[in-house]
Amino acid sequence: MKIKNLLMGMLAIAAALSCEKEPVVTPEPEPDKEPVVEAVLNVSTTEVALAATAGEATFDVTANNAWTAATDAAWITLNPANGEGAEAAVAVTITAEENTATEARTATVTVTSGKLKKTVSVTQAAAEPVVEAVLNVSTTEVALAATAGEATFDVTANNAWTAATDAAWITLNPANGEGAEAAVAVTITAEENTATEARTATVTVTSGELTKTVSVTQAAAGSVGIGIKNVDDLMAFAAAVNAGGDLTSWAVEGEVKLLADIDLTGKTWVPIGNARIDREGNLQAEDVKPFTGVFDGAGFKIKGLTYTPDGSKLETCSTLGFFGALSGATVKNLTVEVAKIYTECPALEFSLGGIAGAACNESTILNCTVLAANDQAMIASKQTATGDVRNSLGGIVGLVGQSTVEGCVNNCPVRVQNTFNTNNGSNSYHAGGIWGYNQGASFAKSCTNNAEIGGKVGEEFWGDSPRIGGIVATGNSTVTIENCINNGDVLCSIIGTKDKSSRIAGILCYAGGADTVVKGCVNNGDVCFIREFTNGTDYVACVSGIFGQVAYSVTVEECENYGAILADTWFSVEFSSDGTANNPTMGIVTSRPNNKVVTVKNNKIGGKIGPYSDPSKVVTLTADNFAMYMFGDTAAKRAKIVSEGNVFATK
Repeated sequence: MKIKNLLMGMLAIAAALSCEKEPVVTPEPEPDKEPVVEAVLNVSTTEVALAATAGEATFDVTANNAWTAATDAAWITLNPANGEGAEAAVAVTITAEENTATEARTATVTVTSGKLKKTVSVTQAAAEPVVEAVLNVSTTEVALAATAGEATFDVTANNAWTAATDAAWITLNPANGEGAEAAVAVTITAEENTATEARTATVTVTSGELTKTVSVTQAAAGSVGIGIKNVDDLMAFAAAVNAGGDLTSWAVEGEVKLLADIDLTGKTWVPIGNARIDREGNLQAEDVKPFTGVFDGAGFKIKGLTYTPDGSKLETCSTLGFFGALSGATVKNLTVEVAKIYTECPALEFSLGGIAGAACNESTILNCTVLAANDQAMIASKQTATGDVRNSLGGIVGLVGQSTVEGCVNNCPVRVQNTFNTNNGSNSYHAGGIWGYNQGASFAKSCTNNAEIGGKVGEEFWGDSPRIGGIVATGNSTVTIENCINNGDVLCSIIGTKDKSSRIAGILCYAGGADTVVKGCVNNGDVCFIREFTNGTDYVACVSGIFGQVAYSVTVEECENYGAILADTWFSVEFSSDGTANNPTMGIVTSRPNNKVVTVKNNKIGGKIGPYSDPSKVVTLTADNFAMYMFGDTAAKRAKIVSEGNVFATK
């Protein structure tokens, strides 16, 4: 019983307890998770430029994780090449070897941190090309007179240089230079040589391992001269002539002598013996002096002559060429290579030539040659204003006054533009292969012109002149032309000008002096008159193979023509032997005898004649027809022609 009651009590207690709420249990908090941090990798630049020399450059790496840097070029090293990624910027130094190549080179630096990459492009410049050391002197020989004096030579170097001499009687100024490659003029100053023997010295110019020497010779006391050896001698000689100074320093046995080829390319030239010429061909030399001595070129050449003065400033120096004015002078055995002799001139007279502007007072130009330096070379002028003007141009000499040109050859074109000068006759332009105009009895002997006179350059006409001749344009006084040959075309282009007439011829276009003689001459060039307008009644064009218009008696003997004579003005095929028809002012021998005594004997007549613009009407001369085309002008004005022994001929 007791046990039963005990069990019942225990059950009652258990029941009572089962009726109470169970307690709430709070779970333990979980520990905090680490936050997710995004990976970072940056470089301070993506491009680095380096000089060709060995050198360094830096860039910064910023990363929050470990990183490495590498390059694809063996000529680059990196320091440091890795880092721990503490986010603080790390400077990486790029060290490059010298680039000895003449081309730039590139490389790539790659920085890696985990999956991140950054690149830096590296460019190294090309090495400077190796510049070869330069040292030059303008001459290796200098000649000095016995008197105290100076001479100069140019030093050209690209490095510093010094000059020294082994002679106490010489000083040099300057004696050194920085070597900027621009030419430096060094002046040699010599004391007087009182000894009876010449003395020599050596100037040595040194730049690094390079040396150049200049031999200096000073004449003995009382010597007669040293000649012209270089451009400095030539410039000094020209200055002495134009100052009216003593020329004995350049004379050898009384003659000024050229002793070497001299290059005037790039030099500012002033003609030797510059002067002004009046309307009668007389020298006017108030400010400068003509050359009056003997100049022997000795077969040497003046190269690259360029003379292009301001035409508005020629009042006292209007004779233009290598020489300006010659008076009683002789120039012989000289070759002048012309690059350009040119002026644009207002209403002002001038004379222009390859050897000389003017030769007056019984001067002689003997065995001289004018060459063209290039395809653009010319002896030329352009008239830029109206006026009563006479301008004379020649391959050898512009104006001749009672002088002789003998054995000379011209190879440089002579060109003229004259669209403003409306004058006729002597007051106009005169362009000739040998000379342009003569005043006073003058002689052209055994000369040859090989160049075009007038003509067209590109689209521009350069023969706009009233008087053009293959040998001589205008003989305003008596002229004798013997054994001369013209091989150049003579082209007169009247393009819109107001001129009333032109005369052009293969040898002499105008015979304006009594007893003019053309003997033994040959014309091989075509003689052409070109114009843009068509009214033939308002323009006289005298076009011929030998000579043009006649003002006084003329003799043409033993001459030959093989060139074509072409012009539109007044050309007609209505020639008649009985003189009933007017012939045009065209003819193989002469275009306008003008009722003067013209003696034409023993000439050989060939070539062609006809209109310039219509080749189908051009007549080829034959033995049957040549006589019909020998002379132009009317029958009445041909009445005094004496024609004997002339025959047809071909080359």
